[in-house]
Amino acid sequence: GKFNASFGRVNRNLGSYSSNSLILSDNPYSFDHLWLQYKNDLFSFSFLSAKLEDKYGFDVRTKDSLSYGWYKRFYSLHRLDINVFENLKVALTEAVIYGGKNQQWLSYYQNPFIPFYISKNNERSSTDEGEANIYLALDIWYKPVKSVTLFTQIFIDDIDFKSENREKFPERKAIFGSLTLTDLVLPLSQLGVAATWVENWTYNSFYTWANYNIHERSIGYPFNSFQKFELFFDYFGIQPMIISGKVSYSEKGDNSLNNPFMATFEPFPMGVVEKIINLEAKGSYFFSSVFIGDILLSYCKIQNEQHIKGMDGSQFYLVLNLKYQMY
Repeated sequence: GKFNASFGRVNRNLGSYSSNSLILSDNPYSFDHLWLQYKNDLFSFSFLSAKLEDKYGFDVRTKDSLSYGWYKRFYSLHRLDINVFENLKVALTEAVIYGGKNQQWLSYYQNPFIPFYISKNNERSSTDEGEANIYLALDIWYKPVKSVTLFTQIFIDDIDFKSENREKFPERKAIFGSLTLTDLVLPLSQLGVAATWVENWTYNSFYTWANYNIHERSIGYPFNSFQKFELFFDYFGIQPMIISGKVSYSEKGDNSLNNPFMATFEPFPMGVVEKIINLEAKGSYFFSSVFIGDILLSYCKIQNEQHIKGMDGSQFYLVLNLKYQMY
């Protein structure tokens, strides 16, 4: 097996390479963290630990102002990837955000081998500030035949096994799924369809400092109260380039990852819904294994722009990006 340890700012996307992961994506700005990983032919186990930025927040359940203030925030993650068969892989990921006005590092959330749900229920009664949110994700990658790949990721926000709470509060889940066909249109190409579904209150918490974000950007998928359907195409026949195209339709509800979890049952997506048609073309050039250049052309047609009913608009943008990975 091989062991790897690193510390620094690195973007990570634990899931499909073509979409933002639901549990840890490259959507937020890179942040300092410790990364440990053991890997062999059968499985890999990864552990991440980070101090997030302090945040001014409050608990929406309280009736006074005592909960308002600056909160220290911490983040840890476990991930186990298992190669079940040559054509079947599964991964289980758990993450935790914990904190408080005077919170310090908690050793039991730094233990790579004890599940966070067990630590939260067994240990938090002995701490002064024991608020914590646990998040789970299950990935399944399956290749029934050589030219067909199925992938799904299921995310559960702050899992609660008590039936009375599940009936009282709306669930906070997210699901991503994709079907990819290889060499169907051209040799060295792939064509696929994908769907994303993020419930209204996913990533929101009663105590706003525990919302699943860092520097106002989601740690997981960029939005909640959101659904998207897309058709994508990638061509790998002009090395060292990848040429990609995408057509998508999405609906985005009027919610924010900075809002508190209000525990209300709303239509999905909630509020005045943005309806977006998006066309994208992208070229990526690999100067080396650590130096990559991207050019992206995108056009969006938006109905109810900025969640204002009847206000329609469109956007066109060009993005140039150079990425250099330091190991």
